Amino acid sequence: MQFRDAALSVVVITVIWGVFLGPLRATPPETTLSVESAAALAADVDRLVRTDRLVDAIPGLEALLAQNETNDYYLLLLARAYGAAKRPADAVPMWERFIERSPVPLEACPDIGIQNLALSRPAAATNAFERCLAFEPANTDNALRLAVSYERGGQSEKALELYRKFAAAAPGYLDFSIGAARLELRTGALDAAHTRIARVVGSHADNSDALLVLGMVLEQRDDLVGAAAALERGARLAPTDLDFYQILGRVAERRGKLDEARRWYTELMTRDPTHVGGLAALKRIGGGQ
Repeated sequence: MQFRDAALSVVVITVIWGVFLGPLRATPPETTLSVESAAALAADVDRLVRTDRLVDAIPGLEALLAQNETNDYYLLLLARAYGAAKRPADAVPMWERFIERSPVPLEACPDIGIQNLALSRPAAATNAFERCLAFEPANTDNALRLAVSYERGGQSEKALELYRKFAAAAPGYLDFSIGAARLELRTGALDAAHTRIARVVGSHADNSDALLVLGMVLEQRDDLVGAAAALERGARLAPTDLDFYQILGRVAERRGKLDEARRWYTELMTRDPTHVGGLAALKRIGGGQ
């Protein structure tokens, strides 16, 4: 969302959002702001927002919202400010209030789901992403977040359906095709996974996520040479992705190349000394401590 041009007055801003300060809500005398004080505070908040100091604007936004609890502009800003301040427990209910009041609830997306994840509430995050996609069913970003949420939550059928749907609708958005291939592999649809991911790598040879899935698919098809080639290329492109080293070690083991396997597992442990799988693998092939 683009905020208003600096030349516009605070009153114009609130009119645009359909929330002119107008008569103040009846509140205890010690919390009631005069029209002049409210306008001055709104101007201060606007200045902070325009200079990317949203967190600093929280006290002012809270005071303004206390005067008009249905002001969707302040609900929006305060929800964003709580998120920026890493206060998800405050951000989530503020987003819920915004969704209830705003004519454009999509503005809450994807942050309402992200803030639920910050609270370790994956089911609530999934629900939030579902609502976000319902607000705009063709929104690819919200569709991807929902598909990933389904996948991480063990709802593989729902995730695969969504990945496939948007892989067809938005073929240039590779995350959908990669996600579909990954779940096709996981659910045993090996030929479908191979066809899909080979097509992605064929047109985007430097996509490390696609190379990882291709390597896993080829390993499952017992094409260990092809798997190693894909995985080695992916590791060069994404050296911080530890999955490459673990799978490369496993592929090397299966090929009987134990020295090479030790090298990959050692690289894995160098990058993450606490990696349980890497440590177990090194002990298994005689390279552990």
